[in-house]
Amino acid sequence: MTTIDELKELNMKNLKTVLIEEDSITTWFNTPPRAGGSRATINGSWQSLKKYISFLASNPINLSLTFEDLMVEAETTIGRRGQRGIKASTRVLEFFNWMYEDAPTPVGYSPPSNNIGHDSARKNANTIKALYRDNNCPLIKCMIPAPLDYTPTDRSDAEVSLDTEIRDSETNLLNTRLEQFARKLNYRDRTILLCSYSSGGMDGVDLCKLRIEEVRNQLEKGYANINITTNRQKTKVGIQTFFSEEATSFLKKYLEEERFGADRDDYLDKYNKGKFDREFIFLKDEGGQLNSNAITQAFKEASIKLGHVSNGNGRQSAFRMKRFRKVFTLKCVEARVDREVIKVFQGHKREISGRYSRVVPEQAREILLPLYKEVEPLLKVFKGHSYKVVTEVEKLKEENESLTSRLEEIENRINGGEFLVRQQQASQIRADRDSDEYQQLDQQNLVSSIALLMRRIDDLEEQLRESREIEV
Repeated sequence: MTTIDELKELNMKNLKTVLIEEDSITTWFNTPPRAGGSRATINGSWQSLKKYISFLASNPINLSLTFEDLMVEAETTIGRRGQRGIKASTRVLEFFNWMYEDAPTPVGYSPPSNNIGHDSARKNANTIKALYRDNNCPLIKCMIPAPLDYTPTDRSDAEVSLDTEIRDSETNLLNTRLEQFARKLNYRDRTILLCSYSSGGMDGVDLCKLRIEEVRNQLEKGYANINITTNRQKTKVGIQTFFSEEATSFLKKYLEEERFGADRDDYLDKYNKGKFDREFIFLKDEGGQLNSNAITQAFKEASIKLGHVSNGNGRQSAFRMKRFRKVFTLKCVEARVDREVIKVFQGHKREISGRYSRVVPEQAREILLPLYKEVEPLLKVFKGHSYKVVTEVEKLKEENESLTSRLEEIENRINGGEFLVRQQQASQIRADRDSDEYQQLDQQNLVSSIALLMRRIDDLEEQLRESREIEV
C-alpha cells in the first residue's frame, strides 16, 4: 500500500498507475457513474482525488496513511449515536473548507496554493464522498455547508427553491422554442435531438454507441417506431424505450441519404446487405465515431444562435439532454402514463418493480408500445405542419443558395474577362470541328464582309478628295 507521503509528489500519469492497483480506488472506478462514464467524469474524479491527496499531505499527521487506512477509519470510527464514519466525515468537511476561498483553513493544515469557489469545492468534496460510499462506507453526517452569504429566506419566501424555478423556466423555454432550436442544427444533430427527446432523454454517450444493426431490421420491416433496448452508460440500468415516428423518419433519411456522403449507390447496396451493421449510426463529418462532447458543443452553438445563451457567460443551455429527461417525464405524467412505465422508458436508477420490470425485448412492442403511443403526440417537435415539408423546403433553400453562388461566380468571371476568353476558345474549337459546309459559309460571309469594307474605304477616299478641293 502506498502512503500519502509517497503519493504527494507524483504527477497525474504516475498517480493513476500507482493508485489503480489499490482495491478501494479500483472499486470506485468500477462503479457508475465512473464505470462507463464520459471522459470528463473520469478525469474530474482523478483531479478531485489528487486534490484530496494534496489536502491530506498538507498535515504531517496524515503522511503515513494509506487509502486502505482511510476506508478502515470510515468503517470503524463510531459517533456517540452509533453512526459510522464520523472521523472520515469530519475529514471530508475539512477538505471542503481547505479548498473554499471564503472558509478558514482547518487547524493543522497548510493552506492550498490557490483557493476555489463554493460550487467547485462542493463538487470536489462530493466526489470524495462518493469514494467512501462506493466502498460501502457512506458518510451520513457529512453535509456540505451552504455559501456564507446564503440566506434561507430567499427560498422560503418564494415557497420554492431557486433550482426548481430555474428548472421550471428552462422547461417552459424548451417546450415553446424546441422547434426553433431544432432548425439551428444540421440534419445529423437534428436527428440526434429528436431521438433523445422522444426516447426519454437518452444521453449523448448512449446515442453515440448505437450501431446500425440495432435499427436497420426494424426500418426494413416498416416499423413506425424504433425500439431501443440497451443499458444506460451512466448507471448501467436497462432501458426499454422507443423513438417517435417523427424521429424514426429523420433517422431513416439520415441513414439512407445523409450519412454516406457522395457514393450513394454503392453505400445503399452495402447498407441493405448489412455490411455496415457493426458501424456506429452517428459519425463525425470527417468520419469516425461521433462523441457526446461534439453533440454538446453543437447544441451550445445552436443555443447561441437562438439568443438563449450568450457566448462565454457560463450559463448552461436549457436545450440539453438532461433537460429532455425532465420534459419527457412531465409529458408522460400529462398523458397519465404509469410511473413504473416511465422508469422503464428512461432507465431509472431506482429499482423497477411490477410487470413492466419483466418485459423482454420481444414483448416490448406488444406491451410497452401502446403505452408509449399515449405520450407520443405530446413529443412532436415540428408542430402545425409536416416535418417532411420542412425538410424539403430547407433542401430547396440549400439548392437556391448553391445556384446563387454559382451565378455570382459566373458574373465575376464575365467582369474579369475570363468568360470572354473562354468563349473565344470555345468558338475556335467549334470552328475547327465544323463541317466543310459550314466552313464554306464562313468563307462567303468573310467575302461579303471584305466587300463591305472595300466600299467603306472608297467612300472615305472620296470624302478626303472633296475636302482637299475645298481647301484649294
